[in-house]
Amino acid sequence: MTRKEFEQYIQDLNLSPKLEKKYWIVYEKINQEGSPLTYNQRANLLLGELRNLKKFYLENLDGNLTEFKN
Repeated sequence: MTRKEFEQYIQDLNLSPKLEKKYWIVYEKINQEGSPLTYNQRANLLLGELRNLKKFYLENLDGNLTEFKN
């Protein structure tokens, strides 16, 4: 996933600034320069990690979805 694609993905999710920052941290770690992963491997890993992050926040908010604007 290119940076521009990721920016659009983040914008479409309409996340809180706090959660958006965490998404960017994951993106930067996966897309570090010199990574041996292919484009598809990085994209799949990124989406998997973001799903896990979202699931973690949903499970730990005790029904209060303030992390998500939706």
